[in-house]
Amino acid sequence: MSKKPSAADIQKQIDQLLYLLELYEAQAKTLNDQLRLIELQLTEFKSAKELLDSLPNISLDKEVLFPIGGGVYIKGKVADSETVLLDVGADVLSESTVKDAAEIAAKSINDLTDAKSKIEASLTETIKKSNEIRAILERLAPR
Repeated sequence: MSKKPSAADIQKQIDQLLYLLELYEAQAKTLNDQLRLIELQLTEFKSAKELLDSLPNISLDKEVLFPIGGGVYIKGKVADSETVLLDVGADVLSESTVKDAAEIAAKSINDLTDAKSKIEASLTETIKKSNEIRAILERLAPR
């Protein structure tokens, strides 16, 4: 015969599960925050890639709209449709061909898409574990 757990044992188990639930909820929030940041970066890189892909077809004297972020654009004319400046970090710019810059943007889009998929999978697993803990808590401490 198995011994029925005492009220203290049940409370200890409930406390442990509540602690785990808090950890999973904090992890889910962090993962959601990361997803939002990745979405912003993806939007930025997709916009840059779109502009880079169309740049060779823009005549130098035609006025165009350049995205500067946050849904804001400025009017301007393309002075050079063959080279662009890339931010390589630490406020350093490097000159690059449009083709190379588009390839870099495409790689960044792929990398961010992969990262997004992994984070979404982690979030799904975290939510699943949270729901399992909630179900156990419901059985241990019915309302």
